[in-house]
Amino acid sequence: MVYTTSLVTKQIGSSLEAADYINRVDFDQRNQVKRIPMILVPSRWGCSFWVCVPQGFRALVASHGKFIEIWDPGCHYAPPWYTVTHLVALQHFVYDTPVKECPTLDNVMVTIDVTLVLHVTKEDETLKKFAFNLGPEGLDGMLQQIQQDSVRAMVRKRKYNEIYDLMNADHDEALISTMKDINLSFRDYGVEITAMAVTNVHLPDNIAQDMAQTTIYHNQDEFYKLNQEHKLLVIENEEKEKKHKQAMKEKLEQFEAEQKKCLASEHAKLDIIRANTKKLLSEIKEQESADVKKIDSIAQLKVAGIDAKKDVELATIKAQGSAEAEQIKVEKRAFITTTLAMADESVAQKRAESLHIEAEAESVAATQLKAKRMFDEKMLQLSVIQKLASNKDVSISGNSSDNMIAQILSSSRGAAILGLK
Repeated sequence: MVYTTSLVTKQIGSSLEAADYINRVDFDQRNQVKRIPMILVPSRWGCSFWVCVPQGFRALVASHGKFIEIWDPGCHYAPPWYTVTHLVALQHFVYDTPVKECPTLDNVMVTIDVTLVLHVTKEDETLKKFAFNLGPEGLDGMLQQIQQDSVRAMVRKRKYNEIYDLMNADHDEALISTMKDINLSFRDYGVEITAMAVTNVHLPDNIAQDMAQTTIYHNQDEFYKLNQEHKLLVIENEEKEKKHKQAMKEKLEQFEAEQKKCLASEHAKLDIIRANTKKLLSEIKEQESADVKKIDSIAQLKVAGIDAKKDVELATIKAQGSAEAEQIKVEKRAFITTTLAMADESVAQKRAESLHIEAEAESVAATQLKAKRMFDEKMLQLSVIQKLASNKDVSISGNSSDNMIAQILSSSRGAAILGLK
C-alpha cells in the first residue's frame, strides 16, 4: 500500500519539543495519506523572556504580529510580545505520491509511484518567501501538480513495455531533466529537490500478465540458448584444457631434460672447480709450510740476537749497578763516620757546656751551702761518737788529766778489751 505524502503546518507546545514533533508522521489509512509536519508553530508562556530554537531549525519572529527577524539555533532573549510564527525544519523530507492514469506512447494507462527527497534552504529571503507566501500546504499542491505534469510528460515518451526501465535508471536523463524542471519552479521559494526515483510501476492486469508471460517465454528461450552455449563452452574448455595440459606436460618434460643437461654440465664444472681448488689448497699449504719455517728461522735468529744483546745489556747494567752500589756504600760509610764524628763533637761540646754549667752552679752554691755542710759534718761526727759510745768493744783514751774518773773508766775498759781482769 502506497501512502500519498501531505506536507502540513502543525501547532506544538514548547519549541524545545520541535525535534520530537517533526519526526511524527500521521497516517490516514482511510484516505491512504501520511501527513508530515514541515513547519511548526510553537506556543510560549506569557511570563517567559527566553526562546530556544533547536538545532536543525530556523525561527521567524514577529513582534505584535509584525515580522522582525529570523533566528538561528540557540537561546534568544524574547519579551512576552515576541512570537515565533514559523519554526522551519531544515532537514530532508521524503515525498511519496502516485501519479495515476499516465498515458504511454501507445495509449496504455499506467500508474507511477514517484519518490522525491527535498529540503528548504536556510537563506533568509527564500526562507521568508517559503513561510509567508507558499507554506507546506502550497508546496504540497504545487509538488503534486508539477510532479504529475512532469511524470506524465516523461511517460508519454515511452511505450508501456519500456516503462519498467524507469525503475532501474538511477541516472536516467529523463528523471534528471524532470528534477531540474521541478527545482527551477521552486527556486524562488528556497525548496530544493536532491533526489528523484520511480519506486514502482502499475500496469493494467491483462497487460501486466501478458508482459509477464512474454517475459517468461523470452527468459526461458534465453535460458535454453545460454545453457546450450554454456555446454558448448564447457566442451570447448575441456578440449582446450586437455590440449593445454598436454602441451604444458611436453614443455615440462623438455624443460626437465634441459635442466638435467644443464645440471650435468654444472656438476662437471663443479668437479673441475673442486680439483683446481684442491690443487690450489695443496700449493698454498706447501707455500705456507715453507713460509712458516722461514719465519721460524728468522725469528730464532732475531731471538738469539736479542738474547745476546739482552745478556750484554744485563751484564753492563749489573756492573754499573755494582759500581754504583759500592760507591753508595763508601759514600754511606763516609757519611756515617762524618755524621758520628759531628755527633761526638756535638756531644762533647754539650758535655763540656754541662760541666761548665755545673761548675758555675757549684761555685755559686758553695758559699750558700757552707753552713749546711758544716751542720752535716757535725751531725756526722755526732753520729760517729754515738756509734762509738754504743759499741762496748771500743775504748777511747786520751788526755784525762782533768778528770780522774774518766781515766779509771778508760783503763778498766781497756783492760776488759785486752782480756785483763
